[in-house]
Amino acid sequence: MAQFQSETRWHRGSWYTIGVGILKMQDVGAHSKQSYAKEGPSVENELWKRVWWYLNGLDRMQAAILGRPCAVKEEE
Repeated sequence: MAQFQSETRWHRGSWYTIGVGILKMQDVGAHSKQSYAKEGPSVENELWKRVWWYLNGLDRMQAAILGRPCAVKEEE
């Protein structure tokens, strides 16, 4: 949805949508390497990791375009 919004006149709403997605990922611990190390490699863990990095990239791109701060700090 955020990617669709970024191409429409509601492009500012995409920054909010990405932020909500990032907060949900942080809530379930998908941003932490420790959460993957406990369970070992699996398809589900790989999907969580890919979604995290996709949202992280979208966040950085939208922050640069809109001139807003990134939701994810580089330390995470």
